[in-house]
Amino acid sequence: MLVIPAVIMLLTMVFLCNESPLWVASHRGDEQYALSILAQLRGGKDKVSEVEVEKVQATVREYEAMKKSAAQQTLSQTVSKFSKLCKANAKQLSLAIMLLGFRTMCGYHCIVYYSEPVLKPVVGEKGAKLYSLLVPIFASFAAMLAPFITERLGRKSGFNLSAGLFTLGYVLTGFGQMYTDKVGVMAVIGVFVSMGAFAIGMGSIPYVISTEILAQEIRGLGAGVGGAMLWLMSFVVAKTMDSISVGFGKMMDSDLTDLAQQKTKGMPMVFFMYAFITLLEIAVVVVLLPETKGKTFDEIQEFFNKKPRIAREVTTETEPTTNA
Repeated sequence: MLVIPAVIMLLTMVFLCNESPLWVASHRGDEQYALSILAQLRGGKDKVSEVEVEKVQATVREYEAMKKSAAQQTLSQTVSKFSKLCKANAKQLSLAIMLLGFRTMCGYHCIVYYSEPVLKPVVGEKGAKLYSLLVPIFASFAAMLAPFITERLGRKSGFNLSAGLFTLGYVLTGFGQMYTDKVGVMAVIGVFVSMGAFAIGMGSIPYVISTEILAQEIRGLGAGVGGAMLWLMSFVVAKTMDSISVGFGKMMDSDLTDLAQQKTKGMPMVFFMYAFITLLEIAVVVVLLPETKGKTFDEIQEFFNKKPRIAREVTTETEPTTNA
């Protein structure tokens, strides 16, 4: 059964998905094919802007020039050129990797792996099994809203909305677990809110942003390293979940000796911890990430190439004044 989604994805990628127009221009130098793909994406040749056409043509010219110079370059020169390119785009590369890491650093897998034990004290064993099936179905429908939210609000605002609701969901889940007898229903609401919130933005927007802020030449590197960071954080969260909850349980009640009781006691604090981490992620996005919606690649790069305000002031003060 697990093979079926992979086969569907493989067939979709092979028969329905084209390469990126800029990738075709920069790796194949085929201007006509790149423009035909661009027209297909925009819904017709008349909807392709002159700026986009000029960008493709300029990329093809760069490819031709690079192809001529590549024959004369040694391996060390090629590595040096790539290294300089990565250094020049260090901000964008670091942010893309961080965003993909954020996707699992938020503790999303706490719900994915532990929705049933989280809900069991509130709705019983049968209810927990039922809700563990309903939650991913709900998230699947919520994910259908992701494209509309991303395009309507923008990447930055969409991510922050998603992360804010995700934080709220984890706080509700934590309080619902902590006070099961009084407000246990909050845990049920929190699980649905956090899963739905992740689906509408945090799950997909990091991929969109990483492709928009990275130069074509290092986009593959950013995606590869970011993917590695994503799975590394997933492993860390899954591996430390039990030990962290047990540790919190011991801190909250030192008299508890049963491992299962310690874990149950400390689980609410785990959700509070990941809610706090998600707030830090929002702060990073607010401070470091530009809104990429409706902006060209060059406009986005201008944001990253700007000097900080303090640095600009220092530069202005130290510049020698010239007499007219």
